[in-house]
Amino acid sequence: MLKRRSKDKDEDVKLVERAKANDKKAFDQLVIKYRERVVGLCYSMLLDEFKAEDAAQETFTRTWQAIKKLDTPSAFYTYLYRIAVRVCLGIIGKEKRSREKLFSEIEKERR
Repeated sequence: MLKRRSKDKDEDVKLVERAKANDKKAFDQLVIKYRERVVGLCYSMLLDEFKAEDAAQETFTRTWQAIKKLDTPSAFYTYLYRIAVRVCLGIIGKEKRSREKLFSEIEKERR
């Protein structure tokens, strides 16, 4: 089991290093490997399948845009996880503000 994890981590490091050098195919392999986990995380936060898919897509887009900033390639999943959480929290916050604005407008109309 430990050998498998070590091998996976070594593979991730190689893929991340290639992705940092603008190798889109290497990044695509990381997306394939982690997509289900990211969608699952997003779903657990958003409780909506479509929003989770959108959040996962946004997560991978932001990760691709910022991958050169990743100093520790062996920590790729942790990096990806943090980005996914931030994306989901942003969606939750935006929805909350939207609801508050709607309720505020309804209250104004009642007056």
